[in-house]
Amino acid sequence: MQTGTTSRVSFGLPEVLRDDLDDLADQRDMSRSELLRELVKDELDASTPDDNDEYHPQDDALAAVYQAALEHSIEHQLRFDLRKSQMATDTGIAATALRGYLVALQRDGYVKHQVGDALGNGKSTADFWRVKPACANPRAWRYSDAYDPEYVARLEEQVSTGSAVRAVADD
Repeated sequence: MQTGTTSRVSFGLPEVLRDDLDDLADQRDMSRSELLRELVKDELDASTPDDNDEYHPQDDALAAVYQAALEHSIEHQLRFDLRKSQMATDTGIAATALRGYLVALQRDGYVKHQVGDALGNGKSTADFWRVKPACANPRAWRYSDAYDPEYVARLEEQVSTGSAVRAVADD
């Protein structure tokens, strides 16, 4: 990545989106250009693996909860009701607050809540969360029942070519 050099990028937006963008920029006390640069950077940071080819949340607290979930899961299945006190100790976050962090991680594609047992069949009251492997892209992983690197590679290729909706319907 070069520093100090910039390129101009322009694109059209529907008027309603432009107005929403301007409102958001005003709320953050930023110019439209500053907000767009920040949004693009955030999107690229979330979609790009680190030096170890792993994907971790950018927020430190979310990253700590995700790491604890990885460490306390067995085959990427976290039994939260049994592990939350250990996770609280590891992260320094109150056990009662951890569920909120897991919900935020689910929104970003790092974990997924399952109803019932580890197979998700609803026959248990246990609190299971499926945890994304560190090497999996959270944007692709959230749509798969099990992480399959070949499936994810096909999906990412199709997303980049714009044919993902058609391909997902075919699978």
